Amino acid sequence: MLYNFNFEHLSPNHISILKYNIIFCSIGEKKKINHPNIIELDPSYSEFQLKTKIIQALNSNLHQSEGFIGIDPGNAIGVCVLLNQVILETTVFYSKEKLISWIRSKLVQLNGINTNIKIGDGGGKNQEHIITLLKNSLPDRVKIEIIDEKNTSQKITSHLTSHEQAAIRIAKRKGYLI
Repeated sequence: MLYNFNFEHLSPNHISILKYNIIFCSIGEKKKINHPNIIELDPSYSEFQLKTKIIQALNSNLHQSEGFIGIDPGNAIGVCVLLNQVILETTVFYSKEKLISWIRSKLVQLNGINTNIKIGDGGGKNQEHIITLLKNSLPDRVKIEIIDEKNTSQKITSHLTSHEQAAIRIAKRKGYLI
């Protein structure tokens, strides 16, 4: 669960009177509502896309949203996507090619949000191969950072694997651009 939301069903003429952080509406209803943070619920949205829109609306006071993709390279490759420090998605891959395809898909769904990729420095040949694949398949606007992996693999009790947790820690750290 992304946040603990309370929902109310309102008609458009009641919305401007009340204080709400975000208004969800059906497609075509947005023009009837006077509110700065309106999300039209398109049935084609993936869960990832909807989370992205919610985080952007909740952080609308920020000048620009920041996205990070964290990668814990190894035989099991942990990966995560953060938007404004909120976890959108995590997973583990065993194929570098599937990882690259997944990252490309997430960058498309982030729809132009400034997103950098941060990869841990402990993956040896796997890390080098992933970096080569990334450089050959990503737009120039996407920057790649190398991150010190020290103390990223300490497992905390969680529903996430240690690889996913390491990817999150990597995504939140500062490194150096390559």
